[in-house]
Amino acid sequence: MRTRSSGYKVPYDVRPSKQAERYIMVELLHKLDSCTKGISKYHYVGMGSFFFHDFRLFHHLLGIKRLTSIEGDKSLTDRCKFNKPYEGIALVMDLSTNFLASTSVDDNYLLWMDYDFGFGSVVYNDIITSFSRFKSGTIIATLDFERPDEKPGQILDELKEQLPAAITDGLAPGDLTARLWKRTIIRLIEKSITQGMYGRQDVAFLRLFSFEYRDTSDMYTLGGIIIDRSQKRKVVRTVKSWPFYCQDHLDRITKIPQFVMTKKERGHLDCKANSTNEYVDEVGISREAFDNYRQFYRYLPIYSEVI
Repeated sequence: MRTRSSGYKVPYDVRPSKQAERYIMVELLHKLDSCTKGISKYHYVGMGSFFFHDFRLFHHLLGIKRLTSIEGDKSLTDRCKFNKPYEGIALVMDLSTNFLASTSVDDNYLLWMDYDFGFGSVVYNDIITSFSRFKSGTIIATLDFERPDEKPGQILDELKEQLPAAITDGLAPGDLTARLWKRTIIRLIEKSITQGMYGRQDVAFLRLFSFEYRDTSDMYTLGGIIIDRSQKRKVVRTVKSWPFYCQDHLDRITKIPQFVMTKKERGHLDCKANSTNEYVDEVGISREAFDNYRQFYRYLPIYSEVI
């Protein structure tokens, strides 16, 4: 259970990899607009802390007006109230699991459960609640991907304490080594999603993306859409050419790299990225690094100090 918000430690609005991910999300949601009842009509539920960056982005770029921010750290109540950018944002100073279990199932939701901790009882309970209750909408979850600095056997004991046997069944200490850690966490997430969707004949969950990135620590983001089975083909046709589509498999991870470049270098590479002229390593940055940059340059923020 989260006891103190990471908002005290991390300036959410100046994390370049996280910011790139946000703009990738906006691009995807624009693509999904024609496959849904209109993204602007959705109810966005996120974890805005006292920064609310996602809320500004989704309101400005997607036109979403129904906005709810969940914050489990009640010591932030005054700061959340003061910093919320729009009066219409509903603040829920409670745990995410409590909110998801009590809110209406009639809305079309855009959920972004942006956790600052790893997979465990909270993430599992939220997956089960969301996937078993909501009739439609896009579900996104971000969680800490770092492996705890403990022995595999200790980690296994902790997971067995937090999760039902159906999820940890077959899990061995060897699955929780540094080499297999990320693959194992994705496997546990997949089992949780399957359990949450069990018995639902009316809808399907289409996995759309699977991202790993690092600003201050390794983070993992998965996302997809709960949708009527008859519309699944339409969504697949819409996203199949999107470069980040994971083809309904979360183990097909796209890594958002960290780019350490000067403003002048980025300006030059931006010109080359949208040019038919070949890049020939003219600024000391390799062709491989340029090709990587070219895939993400449209989503990367540019920060400036104004004096």
